[in-house]
Amino acid sequence: MNRSIYLSLLGTLFFAPACAPPGTIDCDVSGETRVSASAGDPDAVVTADLQFVGVTTQSEGFAIRSVTVGGLQATSVDFDFASWSVTLPFGMLKTLPAALPAGAPDADVVTVSVPVIAMDACGKSSSTSVMVKVARRPQIHVDTLTMTPQYPGGQIYIPANGLFPLILTLTANPEGAGAQATLSSTAGGTFGGDGAQQTVVLSGDGTAGASATTFFSSTQPGVTVLSASSKMTTSVLPVRVAGPPTLFPSVATLSPGQGIRVTVSTEGAIHQCSATPVADVSVLSGVHDLMVTPTAIDVSGDGKVDIDITVAATLKKAATLTITCSDPFGQFSSGTYAVAP
Repeated sequence: MNRSIYLSLLGTLFFAPACAPPGTIDCDVSGETRVSASAGDPDAVVTADLQFVGVTTQSEGFAIRSVTVGGLQATSVDFDFASWSVTLPFGMLKTLPAALPAGAPDADVVTVSVPVIAMDACGKSSSTSVMVKVARRPQIHVDTLTMTPQYPGGQIYIPANGLFPLILTLTANPEGAGAQATLSSTAGGTFGGDGAQQTVVLSGDGTAGASATTFFSSTQPGVTVLSASSKMTTSVLPVRVAGPPTLFPSVATLSPGQGIRVTVSTEGAIHQCSATPVADVSVLSGVHDLMVTPTAIDVSGDGKVDIDITVAATLKKAATLTITCSDPFGQFSSGTYAVAP
């Protein structure tokens, strides 16, 4: 073999760069990752969540493993992030460092630089940025408005005594912060403890829902519909207002050996019924003696409390029996029943 050819081959064997094993990436090979991004009209003032889109390339064909925008992971649209997209919440955009105009630290609109970073399979990265105009105090608008009730005592009504109000929370979209909402009802009542109408201001930071809390009470039994309106958006909520339980009959006269069933109904809830002690008279709700144990039992299954009054045939002395029924809020009604030999 020619000596020069032999030495050339030997040098190739000992001094050529090592090749990567099959199926692995040779990260010693130089390559460049490039990323570009956009977020729509660069002159538009952002007041809501914003979508970013972009493309990435790698000069050596290595895979792109991730793209982050403002620290948020993008979603690959094509293979290996050849194209990608991600939506940044408006609240996140507002927290990015801003280039405030000189002498205007409280500017309504600021420009923020949103960083975009692409990382390839070898850990090599490339970055760019997108300049975005962000409204720090965007225009107020109310797109959604809801009313959430919190009833007192875990019930589903408020008492007509006006002592236990409904806690009412109004919630609008984040951009509703600063908007006024007007509250009213169809059947009277008081909002916030002062007046049949009330105007509240929805508060928020522009990220979470804007909200306001107030109270509603009424002394008029029945169903009243509460209304809330703000910037042409309206929400309604029916609220049940219940008075004290009603006894039927509430007055009766019984003779020895006679009996009567009293039914107790309500639009709210019945807490208990009790009876004054009278000799030779039994007052039962189910199997419970109301002269001894206050209770309230629906015997017939019709949603009403049943109370059975029975006068013994041996009654010798006239008396008056009083039955009193109350709800969980202390509202009560009484019935009086005369017994006479």
